[in-house]
Formats: sequence, C-alpha cells, structure tokens
Amino acid sequence: MASSWSEKIQKKREARHEAIPTTWRIPAEVLAVLKTPIEGHQNNIIELDLVRKSGVLNSHELDIIEKYTVEQLLCALVSGALTAVEVTVAYSKRAAVAQQLVWLLPFLETVGFQKGQLAGPFHGLSIGLKDSLQVAGSQATLGFVSYLDHMSERNSHLVDVLLSLGAIVYVETNVPQPLATVDSDNNIFGRTVNPWNTMLGAGGSSGGEGALVALYGSPLGVGTDVGGSIRIPSLCCRTYGFKPTASRVPRDLPDPPETQLRIDVLPEDPRFTLHPTVKHTMNEAVRRLRAQCHTIIPLNVQKCYIADATETAWEFFMINDAAYKHVAAGEESLVPSVICTHEIARNLEYRFIPDVNDRDRLSQLAVFRTMRALIIDEWRKIWVDHKLDLVLAPSAQSTAVKHDKVGLPAYTTLTNVLDYPSCVIPFLRAETKACPDDIEIRPGQNVPEYGPDDVEGAPTSVQVFTRGMRDEECLHFALIVDECLRGSP
Repeated sequence: MASSWSEKIQKKREARHEAIPTTWRIPAEVLAVLKTPIEGHQNNIIELDLVRKSGVLNSHELDIIEKYTVEQLLCALVSGALTAVEVTVAYSKRAAVAQQLVWLLPFLETVGFQKGQLAGPFHGLSIGLKDSLQVAGSQATLGFVSYLDHMSERNSHLVDVLLSLGAIVYVETNVPQPLATVDSDNNIFGRTVNPWNTMLGAGGSSGGEGALVALYGSPLGVGTDVGGSIRIPSLCCRTYGFKPTASRVPRDLPDPPETQLRIDVLPEDPRFTLHPTVKHTMNEAVRRLRAQCHTIIPLNVQKCYIADATETAWEFFMINDAAYKHVAAGEESLVPSVICTHEIARNLEYRFIPDVNDRDRLSQLAVFRTMRALIIDEWRKIWVDHKLDLVLAPSAQSTAVKHDKVGLPAYTTLTNVLDYPSCVIPFLRAETKACPDDIEIRPGQNVPEYGPDDVEGAPTSVQVFTRGMRDEECLHFALIVDECLRGSP
C-alpha cells in the first residue's frame, strides 16, 4: 500500500512545483554553488545571498522587502507610495525563491487581494500561514498524508480575521508530522532546512514559517505554540517569536511601565543542561543588562519547576493518540524526528506526576490539571515575593541542532504550562572558541548532542516572559531588553 501514499505525495509535490512560474525559478548555475545534499552540508543560504543572486526579483522588489519595516510598509500602502500588487508580487517571488532553497512551502497562492480599495489596517500586507490553518479551497495537511484527501471548505477563524483586516494570505509553510516535534519534516513535503546552516534544523512545529521570515520571504508569519512551536523556529532561524497568553482578548493598552527592570534569571535545570554556546549567550545577556542598571535576581532552580512542567506537558500531549490514527489512516511511516522525540518522552524519568496508568483518561486528565495548577501557584509566589517585572531565560538547551537530533523543549514548554506570554529575542551567533568547555551528557539528562563544529555561527538567542495576560507588557519589556542587547558590548 506504500505506493498509494507515495503517488499522492508525488502528485502534491508536482502541483507545488508547477505553482511556481518558470520566470521565478532559480537558474541552475546559481544553485550549483550549494554543497549537496544540502541537508548534509553547511550551506549558509543567507550569507551566500542566493536570493539576490537568483535574479528573480528586480531592484524595486528587493527594496520593498529589504528597506521597509512592517509599519513603514503599511504606511506606504495607505499613502499609495506602494500598491498591494507590487508588495504581493515581491513577497510571492521571494517566497518562491526561498522554497527552492530550503523547502518550506506546501502552498503558494494569493488569497484576499482586493484591487482598487483600502481593505483595512493590514491592507496589502503579505502574511504567511503555518500549514495547520485552513484556507478555503486548499489543503491544510498538518503533515498528514491522510489529509491530502480533504479540501478545506472554509477558512480558519484567524484567516478570516486577517483577510477582514486587508491582509494578503499568499503562502502556507511547512510543519513536522504531525506537529509533534521540533524538526519540520514530513512525508509529503520533506524537510525544511535552516537558512543559516542547511545541516541544521529550522525548528518546529512552525519551522517553515521561521525559515521564511529569516529569508525575508514574509514580513510577518502566523504560527501556533503549545510547547515552543513559534519560539523554537525563532531561536533556530534568528527571528523574533512571540507566544501570547491563550484565550486573551485585549480591550485597552496600558501605559508603558518603568524602564529600569527587576529581572529574574531562569537557571539551568540539571535534567535539561545547556550547551556551552547557550550558557555563553545567557551570561553575556546578563552582563549587558546589569551594565544598563537593571536589577538582576538569580532564581533557585528547585523552585522553577522546569523539569516538572515538561513532565506535565508531555502527559497532556500523550494522553490522546488521535495523531497516530491519522498517520495510520494515510498508510504512511513515521518520520525519524517524531520517533526520536516520542522515544525521549516515553523514557523521561517522571518524578513529579504520580502514576495514573490504572485510571481512566478523565481521571488522568484531572490529575494532570491539578499538578499544573500547583506549578502555576508556585510561580505566582515568585512574582509576588521578588516583585518582578520579567524573567530572562534560555530559549532552549541548544541552538538549532542537526536533523533528527531533537530533544524536548523544556525552556519553552514551561511558559506554555504557565500560560505566560513569551518572546524569543535573537542575540549573538555561536562562537565555540569563546566557550571552549565541552558538555558531558549523563544518564537522565535530556539534551541534544553537542558538536562545536556543527553549530559554529548558528544563531543564538534569549527568551523573556512575564505573567499571564500581560502580553503588551511582555512585548514592551522585550523591546527594552533587545535594545540593551544590541547596544554597546
């Protein structure tokens, strides 16, 4: 039966290829500079400047993409200095070129274009979507072969909201099978590679979106994040990534708080030890923030519940096996990164969650919710006792890692369990000579393999988070931290 799903995949890939106009395809002589297979070699797509060298975009289109912030782009669209057609074509070309370099697009088609009228505050703004959001008339696969048999009959609510604001939906981007790992690889569209180093992963589950934004193929990208799925691609691809509080509807904007901050620093959890490059990045961030007179307060790792939150999250994730039923329905095999991730999760030493295997699912769920509430309450005490503004944390144990070498994303999952807004901020690049200490991975530690030569030059980052429902405050503090980190060393 393997041939049946292979045929579906081949048909889908051919349709995606045909959606790219021949004049938007990269000349063979430009692609010839890449070491192949690209997923096995260190090709830096960004520093090679292959998008520009492809010749697909003219100078005006390159200016649209490279010289305008989102705010400036919207102003130019409103004033008529740029048209929605110009902007949409420029970003569509850029996305098409990016697809040919790092394999990130399941879908390329313009939706929502309204000629000759201002359609809303996002009028003419091109926005990419993760391939888990439905666009009527297309297929949102979520990485499942079985979903290739289903055409979306209506838009996801968020898509309708974006279109009502005047946005142009023009691409959907690659995800893991079935949104279940931080390596964006599936049997339908293959693997999205990292534009900074094609031997490393782009992260997941919004990995296609992270790679697209890193290559300036989209000014804004929309993903989802239940364990780090926006922030992990951000830390891998050197973009900014924000996870909001769940189910929050803001009604007003509070006044900006003070700019001298009280910052707790989330420590390394011994069960999720940090790579030397991540430790170096955190230490340098703390040094620069302290130099700007912000108050830095170290936290006690025992009171942070990092490993406990990871246990809790994976109990929630694994209580429902519906995803595997969809894989079986498509008669497809599991990709290696999914097998790896779930093997790690199954072998995790569960110290916090009591054994509930003999209980029914509803009773299990009640226990998991009780343990989650305990973690939330302990963190409430931290905020009150320390009179905190925000927490500075590692984004992950590692930078981007080699394909199929993923781990459990403990440092992003923590804020999902707490339901806190969180932002990943790009900061520095991995310099292994600046942090020569090797790492010894002992039994019981959950950390990807560390290869200094593999990650040299990879993007590094930090993460900041605030209490729940304070999303604007989180973004404001992230801006302050970002400005400090980008200031004088």
